[in-house]
Amino acid sequence: MTVNEIMTMLCKDIHSVAVGTIDQKGRPFTAFMDVMKADETGIYISTSKSKELYRCLNTCGYVSLSGMCGGDFFHSRMITFRGRIENIGPGLWEELLAQNDYLYRLFPKGTKTDHDVFRIFDGSGDFQDFSVMPFLKEDFVLS
Repeated sequence: MTVNEIMTMLCKDIHSVAVGTIDQKGRPFTAFMDVMKADETGIYISTSKSKELYRCLNTCGYVSLSGMCGGDFFHSRMITFRGRIENIGPGLWEELLAQNDYLYRLFPKGTKTDHDVFRIFDGSGDFQDFSVMPFLKEDFVLS
């Protein structure tokens, strides 16, 4: 699979991922997040400035994420990625909101939010497909 095909699967088919980072005291911190956009430039997520996750993402510099789709193990496809993270501010929020219509249930059009968008990039990951025999594993890189 190409990186773009993997990123499309991550955003469209998996969408909800577990994101792991480190908190202010150096302890592990995880949260479920929605992948709002993913392509060869990075993986885009967003969170509110009022959350502990926001503080962690702004100070850690690196994150990992994992997601799975397809049901039981022998029909599943999994993606993991480890890379750098940067806060790119609220500029893409409206664009990403428009690409993820379900969010209008949480944030109706015109609602003011305190969300910033984060880009995950410059790292490596793997795609695993357990729905085929032999099982498929492909590594990929985002710059």
